[in-house]
Amino acid sequence: MAERLPGAAKLPCGEMQRFELGGLPICVARVDDGRFFAVADTCTHEDQSISEGWLSSCEIECPRHNAIFSLETGEALSLPAEFPLQTFAIEVDGDDLLIDSRPDTAS
Repeated sequence: MAERLPGAAKLPCGEMQRFELGGLPICVARVDDGRFFAVADTCTHEDQSISEGWLSSCEIECPRHNAIFSLETGEALSLPAEFPLQTFAIEVDGDDLLIDSRPDTAS
């Protein structure tokens, strides 16, 4: 089921923001080329908000222990994280974002 985030498509390139969808924390990132990604907002290594970290190209870095994840696949690219982040399908609808609150089956 897709949930609408009103105005979220106005997020500037190179930035990310935390949202709650049905009680589930999700990090929405807009990379430099304008594409949007949505991943679970909790690092799989420890309970840390991933949206408080750093965004570089299509990778996100956890602020606690610097684990790096792919925004495209959710894959953990560096230790100490070993498990991927859940990814979520995302679409742009005008100024809004539509996010499927079920984890993407591709991740």
